Amino acid sequence: MEFIFDTNRSAMRRNTSHNSGPYVRALILGVAAGISFSAHAQSTAAQSTADSDDLSEVLVSAKRVIDSGASALGTRALRDTPFSVYAIGSEDIEKHQSASLPAAFSKDASVAREGGTDYNMYAQRISVRGLSLDWVNSVRVNGLPLTYYGATLPLEAVEEVHLLKGASGFLYGVGAPGGIVNYLTKRPTDNPLVNFSAGYRSDRLFSQHLDAGGRVGGGAFGYRVNLVNEQGDTYADSDVDRKAVTAAFEVPIAGNLKWVTDLLYQDSKIARPEPLFVLDTSVYRAERLPQPVDSTRTLASDQSFSNTEFASGTTGLEWRMADGWDLNVNYGKTYTGYRFPYETLRLRNVGGTYVNRMADYYDVFDYDFARALLQGRFETGPVTHHLTGGVSWQDLIITYGTTNYTPRDQPGGSLYDYSPEVWTNVFDGTPPHGKGSHYLEKSAYLSDTVGLTEKLSVLAGLRFTRYLQESYNVNTGARTSVYEKDVSTPTLALIYKPQSSVTGYLSYVQSLQQGPVVGITYANAGELLNPIESDQYELGVKVEKAAWAASVAVFQLSKGATYVNSSNYMVQGGEQLYKGVEVGGRVRVGQSWVLGSSVVLLDATYTKGVNDWLMDRRLPGASRFSGAVDVTYDVPSVSGLNLHADVKFLGDKVINHIQAANLSVSTGGYAVANIGGNWRGKLTGHDVVFSAEMRNLLDRRYWDGASGGFSPGAPRTMAVSARVDF
Repeated sequence: MEFIFDTNRSAMRRNTSHNSGPYVRALILGVAAGISFSAHAQSTAAQSTADSDDLSEVLVSAKRVIDSGASALGTRALRDTPFSVYAIGSEDIEKHQSASLPAAFSKDASVAREGGTDYNMYAQRISVRGLSLDWVNSVRVNGLPLTYYGATLPLEAVEEVHLLKGASGFLYGVGAPGGIVNYLTKRPTDNPLVNFSAGYRSDRLFSQHLDAGGRVGGGAFGYRVNLVNEQGDTYADSDVDRKAVTAAFEVPIAGNLKWVTDLLYQDSKIARPEPLFVLDTSVYRAERLPQPVDSTRTLASDQSFSNTEFASGTTGLEWRMADGWDLNVNYGKTYTGYRFPYETLRLRNVGGTYVNRMADYYDVFDYDFARALLQGRFETGPVTHHLTGGVSWQDLIITYGTTNYTPRDQPGGSLYDYSPEVWTNVFDGTPPHGKGSHYLEKSAYLSDTVGLTEKLSVLAGLRFTRYLQESYNVNTGARTSVYEKDVSTPTLALIYKPQSSVTGYLSYVQSLQQGPVVGITYANAGELLNPIESDQYELGVKVEKAAWAASVAVFQLSKGATYVNSSNYMVQGGEQLYKGVEVGGRVRVGQSWVLGSSVVLLDATYTKGVNDWLMDRRLPGASRFSGAVDVTYDVPSVSGLNLHADVKFLGDKVINHIQAANLSVSTGGYAVANIGGNWRGKLTGHDVVFSAEMRNLLDRRYWDGASGGFSPGAPRTMAVSARVDF
């Protein structure tokens, strides 16, 4: 289903340094400081805000495009793609006070939090249609790859977030079949822009954000800089200290040739991050989880912390070679460093008894990538062509601490009579470490969208990938495994547009997923498993009219199975099958009301090649039913005032299959309601925006997550912000 809809129309106790990319960091900080100063010196004009009375300003998929730098499809409207895509904009993020990816997608029934909370290492983990997104290949920034394990990207600096649902092998290369998240950062503006925001979030968390953009040098040099600071305490008494800076530059070189550069740096520290929960499958023998606990209680020890440093720099050329022909060339590098002595509470029984396991983690991800993409349009007689071709190279080296897989268990206690542990095994400084994994991907791709008639077109594409995956002993440096394979991943689609506002499609995509590293809760912890292949078919219809929109997608995805056997080893074999229907709609009622909904029906089971006990059982993490409804009301008597509410329900799902006991453990379904308001107006001659959001209005207690881990859902929280445009 495609749902592109924006109802808003109008310092830590522990600080261990990383040996990180100093040039990227220094360049970002230096340039941002200079540009920010020059922006303040300019006379500025407030940007105009779209009128909130026209649904066409809400339904923006026709305006939003898959950027030429984002995928092998080239540039085209999201509405016209033969895939399910969901997109949200910065105004929606601000209006709903979203602090994480799961919160931003709260109105999409297909998206669920995959364990974790907004204030631990797993804040960005999500699943889509019951399938987990992976750490390395499921996230892009401006179409270019990065690793996001532990890295909550600064949403304040994001213009849009696109979620491509399902397999994406042709479009982006190796990646999990759950989908791809693409963050599009804010771009240089033609008119001068400076605005400042200040915010508060439960319990005592304060933030500031400066956004400056414009053009200098006679309008030739474009820039956009965002500075973010956030400090304080969360509802669970975690201390947060987050600082981020992003910068985007555009410089015309000659004619239609332009140089572009994007820089991003964030340093995030959390003291006492909220622990992750898992089942101790050797002794847990109940079909349900314990009663959810009060998530405002401090469950973390004073010795635990999560320090994440992220730096990304990309540069490239954009050349309009001729009418209808464009060439993009990009190179980039990202660095992500993590240091987190972190707790995992291993539940032993339904009464809430647990063992506390701490592992002292140290991870470094060094990512280099380059890409060239050519796209053009031409005709052969009555037949039109939209041709896209390119080459790409991605090289990722992951360094692990030797302490990662030597956890220590504390006796623990009861969830309902909890006292934080005192840990003595936290390494003082940077732990010993070594190269752990290496992934190399070289690919070439070509696609053509052939317009047979004005209404009917066919898309055919093929990506050839030479893929290398290696694992190493972090202590000795010896290579312990290698997987090397040449893979061709095709895509085919039939697209029918009886009207410009209607798109019907039938698509097929094949994909290859990077092999997972087995977690510390399993007997073969640290093992790097083989890559996994998947195939997806989808039949869909998207309709966008002036006052309403609707979409339907019927999909089937099969992939190689990964599961835990009776000896607590994570193994591969057999097949997992996901079959479902996704439906959504939105309608304007009168001049003031907008109603929306999203529903997913999903049948996800083990099939083919697994043992008799697992055959036809539900897959962990997949709800049979999920749904979301939302309403927006423009208050006629108060100009600029907008009120909204939404409710999301996620059905029960399997957490673990414990084969040794012939037992499946599930968590119950739950619904969470949110309400908020947004006012736009003028004060002292400046445009201002006041936003407020209350999440989990009824203060519902629930478990949030799946087989990879789960956490207590966030309690009722409040967030407010004020923005002034200068």
